[in-house]
Amino acid sequence: MFRIRSQSCTLAGLVVQALILVLCGRAMASPEAAIRAYEAAQENAVLLSAPDPLSRRAGGCGLINFGPAAPPWLTKLRDLRQRGTGVFRIVLLGDSHTACSYFGDALRERLQGRLGNAGFGWMQPNAVRGQYVALMSYRGERWSTKSSREGSGDFPLGGLVAQGSGTLTLTPKNGDRRPMSLKLIARCDCGTGRLVLRDGEGRQLLLPVSGAVAQRGWQVLEAHWVALPLSFIDPEACWRIGPIGLELEASPSGLTLSALGINGAELHENRKWRSGWPRDLAATAADLVILEYGTNEAFGRKNVDIAQLAWHWRQSIRKIRWALPEAGILIVGAPEALQDATAGSCGERPLHLDRVQAMQKSVARSNQALYWSWQEAMGGSCSMRRWMSQGLALQDGVHFNQAGYRQFGAALAEAILELAE
Repeated sequence: MFRIRSQSCTLAGLVVQALILVLCGRAMASPEAAIRAYEAAQENAVLLSAPDPLSRRAGGCGLINFGPAAPPWLTKLRDLRQRGTGVFRIVLLGDSHTACSYFGDALRERLQGRLGNAGFGWMQPNAVRGQYVALMSYRGERWSTKSSREGSGDFPLGGLVAQGSGTLTLTPKNGDRRPMSLKLIARCDCGTGRLVLRDGEGRQLLLPVSGAVAQRGWQVLEAHWVALPLSFIDPEACWRIGPIGLELEASPSGLTLSALGINGAELHENRKWRSGWPRDLAATAADLVILEYGTNEAFGRKNVDIAQLAWHWRQSIRKIRWALPEAGILIVGAPEALQDATAGSCGERPLHLDRVQAMQKSVARSNQALYWSWQEAMGGSCSMRRWMSQGLALQDGVHFNQAGYRQFGAALAEAILELAE
């Protein structure tokens, strides 16, 4: 369904047009300042504007497509849906809603149930305190996990690394032992570069596969036809292991969904990842990248620079498109949340929630991305208390339980599937 309105007929459009005229006169004196001021005006003007200038909704599921009707990634999804051909890959990056696993698991299960299962996708390299992983169990007594939220550093895509000595073992909780292709993003900083991979059939392989001394710095290591569980053995304690990807070796078609989240994360914290993280993203060969952030930004400090946040979102999208020029990008608007669940008739919402949600939708619109309003899926503003009373949301007024997250994962999956019709 198309809904077309001219932005020049809205109050926001008039504000932007006026600012363009003013800034054009100043551009010669200070072009960078003019561009930043114009971008700030665009993000703030959206708060005055309710209508979408040009969008396509997927039925009643609240998924808005601000981009073209038939981009390459959507053509590939439709081919898989209608003809059962190809492997479609989704990467979900996010905060605690992603890190708790339930939301991403429900999204994966619903999509794979309709489109086929092509494997596990990419996942965190080791257990993380306070985060639940439904796909894998981890065992590595002398291995620890570090997060980019703990400080600046050299982190790969996702912001988590495992480091230690001895053996780190990944065992699928569903017992899947079918042959897999393996990719992992890892870094060697010392020693001879020996990293041994032992698979579920007892075979051992020296990574990199060539057997040569590993190059220093982050690299993508690959192995094929490996059986799970997998054990990584680092006898010299020289390796840092980032995200790990597993895809069925003999799968002619299907879908993978990779969920990489960190509790408390904000999108702009990807500045703590290595500058080459878009190359890590390229290694995933993702067809659709989902950005699920915003809750922590909404709970942020008293004075939040929304224009600065929007700039970081746009920069991230530019890097994603550099890495994956044919992939789609879907922005998940921050869900309804409460700072104080006992205040008033609805509870007290986070100070910046409305502005962060408006910024996310504005960025989706201006970058021709997709947008899904989690708050709309909940029932709109003032809906969190109902989810709490129904036993589907936690008493913190922010997070959901497994049943709640599964409802939202299924709802987003249905919206994506409707695009493929």
